[in-house]
Amino acid sequence: MSSIDFEILSRFREISRRLLELQKEVLSDTKITIPEFKMMTVLGINEKYNQTILSDFCDIDKPTTSRLINKMVEQNLVERKNDNIDRRITYINLSSEGKKILNELINKMMTFSKNYFNPISDNDKKTFINLLNKTLGKEEIC
Repeated sequence: MSSIDFEILSRFREISRRLLELQKEVLSDTKITIPEFKMMTVLGINEKYNQTILSDFCDIDKPTTSRLINKMVEQNLVERKNDNIDRRITYINLSSEGKKILNELINKMMTFSKNYFNPISDNDKKTFINLLNKTLGKEEIC
């Protein structure tokens, strides 16, 4: 591994650590945990996920996913809905309260992230996004 590759990995670790701190700060005055926030965010994108898909998207093992969902149902953040055709399939959806809380948290996260990324020009942000996409094997979007 070259020294520049090592430096890139070091920077990614630092960014990851800082983003985790940002999430903790945003969630500090709530009872929402980071895994719950992650799950709510995934459900906010597409509400038709079953527990297995949620587990995969959130990178959480299935027993932990089940416990999280049960806790979030008790907190009225999510609800379970059976499939109309196959009653064995249960989908997890954000409740109206969950949607409201998620929107508040996302707005708070956006405020914090604006401050975090404020020193970077829009052009540099686009370049950064394109470089990240390149490392992920995705097309440039900016």
